[in-house]
Amino acid sequence: MTRLAPAVVLALVALSGCEQNLEFRYETEHLRIATSFDAPLCRGDLDRMEAQIEQAEVLLDTSLDHRVDVYLWWDGWSSGGDWYSVASDACGAMTNGSCYDAEHRVLFAGMDRPGVDLVSHGLMHPVIDSVSTDAPAFIVEGAAWALAAGYLRFPLTSPVDNLELDWPLLDTRGAGFFSRWLLARDGQERYAALLRAEGSAREALEATYGVSVETLEAEYFADALYGYAPLVPCDEPALQQIDSQTWLEQIDVDCDAAHSFGGPKGMRSHRIVEIETRNHYAFTTSAETLLISRCEEDLPEVTSFDDPERGEVTISGLSDQLYPTWRDTLAVRDLGPGRYRVTLSYPTFEARSDEVSMWVYYGPVPVQPGAVP
Repeated sequence: MTRLAPAVVLALVALSGCEQNLEFRYETEHLRIATSFDAPLCRGDLDRMEAQIEQAEVLLDTSLDHRVDVYLWWDGWSSGGDWYSVASDACGAMTNGSCYDAEHRVLFAGMDRPGVDLVSHGLMHPVIDSVSTDAPAFIVEGAAWALAAGYLRFPLTSPVDNLELDWPLLDTRGAGFFSRWLLARDGQERYAALLRAEGSAREALEATYGVSVETLEAEYFADALYGYAPLVPCDEPALQQIDSQTWLEQIDVDCDAAHSFGGPKGMRSHRIVEIETRNHYAFTTSAETLLISRCEEDLPEVTSFDDPERGEVTISGLSDQLYPTWRDTLAVRDLGPGRYRVTLSYPTFEARSDEVSMWVYYGPVPVQPGAVP
């Protein structure tokens, strides 16, 4: 995340040549949102953004008392499109894909980075600024990643090596992982005090936690998990369960309905299934595509892709580990204990109603379409 110089922010839209496409399409309590793409955001997208802001307000004991103008783009940052040239002029070629200007309350963020929720990360910055506008970069970026919706894995850099760095040299995700560990170690009250502490990152940490940074770092290396889930993972509704071995629900999917999500990838609706016993599970749906992925979860240690105890869907926090089931096709998956996200996916945005069936499967496992027998 990069903070823009005020003059650059004012020039950003005017110089882009895209101003006619940047009208605000959505308004929420805290946000006005413009998009560079035609596909709609759905109610679930807007509700989730607001929920993330409200969660951060509670965790940091603060209140965001103004609206933020948000500009979202797709297929520009990675492919060199119009938005890349606009944002790179302000953020520099090494930016991670989002920029926030506190003075003008403007956030630019790309939505096309697989596995990285730059929008959620960007939304944390105005909340953090409502607590402190002069905290060191290590503290600010650490908070933005720790409170965002993304999954965090143990970094390659150490806290001490990052303390005095600023963007672009700062390992922002590493700072976020350390901050997430601090939250788990001492809770939100102490962490909120850290953002209000004065001085350098070292001085703020030592004043807040009462020990040297080196002592904190030694404890961190000894006790931190391999991976931390978002603070509120998989918050969608549960798939209706009929009995101990069967789930069945007729799901109404509408862009205006809660828990429906949109954007250039099409419309999606999610349900959560909790599995207690390792087994084969069958899925069928009348929707065009059904995807199955593990909910994010804290991981004490490195987990292998082929861990035999976890079944086919092994690792949480990976947006690309999805197992598709096509319309009116029986799919059977070997699933271990855990929570899973079942996603109905559509290329268009017409309202519809589709059935999802899931049950413990005891028959022969069918060969999936496109698989090698």
